[in-house]
Amino acid sequence: MTLPLPDWYTGGNVDVEELICDLFTWVLVDADPEIPVVTWLEDEWYKDPFPVIRVHRASGRMHADLPLDNAVVQIAVLSRSRKESWELISFVRQVMAACSGGFKVPRSTFKENGVRERTQINSVDEWSGPIQSPDEFIDDRLVTVSYRVLVRESRFKSPEHYRQIMENLPY
Repeated sequence: MTLPLPDWYTGGNVDVEELICDLFTWVLVDADPEIPVVTWLEDEWYKDPFPVIRVHRASGRMHADLPLDNAVVQIAVLSRSRKESWELISFVRQVMAACSGGFKVPRSTFKENGVRERTQINSVDEWSGPIQSPDEFIDDRLVTVSYRVLVRESRFKSPEHYRQIMENLPY
């Protein structure tokens, strides 16, 4: 079931969590064994951990005049040992540092012509971390780092674009 939204609405912002998940899934495509990239850690993963990367949009804001999403994204890793978690978070930091000057992320979706979609990350700055924080579950194998990720939205989906449409709707 889809939401019954007006036809003139062509979509919202880029899902930054999904974007970062696609980035790490693409980078880790040859990892053996596979390292899942998820947005939520299941309870059983704490009991019998294997390497996993969790992506969570912690906060952020849209720019009122520009089609830019300034997201704060927390990336957490959990694995079999504290040492392995620190190694995995170091890998995460290297990948995010490589995107700091901007990067087009290959997405998990394809255009109608079969070409893989890409989304532009304009910049990445380490915001906080890495730290071992007592999330809901206190575990010394869970390490987090936060980034400010600036993503350019389509100019056709900007607040100004939709304001103009709304002003021209019939009474």
